[in-house]
Amino acid sequence: MIRFQIYLTKTQKLTLGRLNRSKATPVSELVRRAIDEFIFRETQNSITINLEKFSGIWKDREDLPDFNAIRTSLDRS
Repeated sequence: MIRFQIYLTKTQKLTLGRLNRSKATPVSELVRRAIDEFIFRETQNSITINLEKFSGIWKDREDLPDFNAIRTSLDRS
């Protein structure tokens, strides 16, 4: 692990201290979990935004093959 120094507000410090005592979990672990959750949420939001941005970009194209016909011809049932 890498040591990293951050500044917290008084409220953040007090709240982390309370969580530390109630959960018997080191403050450093609570901070790592919070950072992991933030990174996950931001990454998922980024993926979702990009998917929404690109959704339907081929809908008005006339030069593409009929994908439903291709899928039907490949259906093994």
